[in-house]
Amino acid sequence: MVRAIIYLEGGGSGPNSKILDIRCERAFHKLLDRMGFTGRKPRLVACGGRDAVYKAFYTALRSTLNGYVAMWIDSEERHHVQQALETATKDCKNAYAKGKRSFEIFEKLDHAALRQHLPSFERVARILHSKL
Repeated sequence: MVRAIIYLEGGGSGPNSKILDIRCERAFHKLLDRMGFTGRKPRLVACGGRDAVYKAFYTALRSTLNGYVAMWIDSEERHHVQQALETATKDCKNAYAKGKRSFEIFEKLDHAALRQHLPSFERVARILHSKL
């Protein structure tokens, strides 16, 4: 089995960062399970922002101890979707918010729908199936 690690853009920094990191990693683990990677999932590390992801990825890539190393970052399109969700739900009891609520939603995403509508997600799935 190939040793694999994926550095994730997500989680947080500051006083609640550990909780957000755990939620982020859990959401990605659940998505990978639904994609069929149960039993062969990579180690996932929530890093917070994009710069932190890149630094962790770059350091791991330079290490000879790692097998497959990747980073999973948001597309810029997500920011437009996020703003629309926040605006649409601002008066709701359970309004959308980056962090806690976003990871709750992420845990429930249908990977087949993501593959159908997001070419970048289809590419991620194809790469992971070839590497893991």
